[in-house]
Amino acid sequence: MTTMTTIATTKSGDASTTRNRIELYTDGSALGNPGPAGYAFVALLLDETGTVIDTAEQSKPSKRHVTNNRAEMAAAINGLAFIREQSASGLWPTSPITLVSDSQYLVKGFTEWLPGWIAKGWRKSDKKLVENRDLWEQLIGQTEGLAVDWRWVRGHDGNEWNERAHELATAASAEAKRQGVIFRIACD
Repeated sequence: MTTMTTIATTKSGDASTTRNRIELYTDGSALGNPGPAGYAFVALLLDETGTVIDTAEQSKPSKRHVTNNRAEMAAAINGLAFIREQSASGLWPTSPITLVSDSQYLVKGFTEWLPGWIAKGWRKSDKKLVENRDLWEQLIGQTEGLAVDWRWVRGHDGNEWNERAHELATAASAEAKRQGVIFRIACD
């Protein structure tokens, strides 16, 4: 079951103005690691004063057992894809975007480790292959042409939107467990 909720809360201004910005809160959840999983994102369109103009959220259970890292990456990939769709339809700008996650793997992976991995032929400093290369490549594709500022926040520390993304991702992984997903390392 896919859940997609878009709630318009237009308060002021035109969504397409260049002074608007986007905050994208992402989270992934795996019950066990790997295990039944799900991802979620909460996207906020803000005006220049920080007032929320529009919000959207999405959560989805995985069809397979995956690791928490893959679920975290799926949340970012799908959140960025949503922003691209909103932009293509003229509803939201594509940037600037602040992507906020409580996953250091996701944030440090993209901002610190990725250039080195690519330079070393997708190998880590220990010469082992980089895990989740397929999703890193999808993430690279989703960020092309966008101004994305990656921010890490401590999980379960009272950040309203991070907590909401966590709540949605946890519910999605519970739904995956209820549906009885297949064991395979992938992310759908």
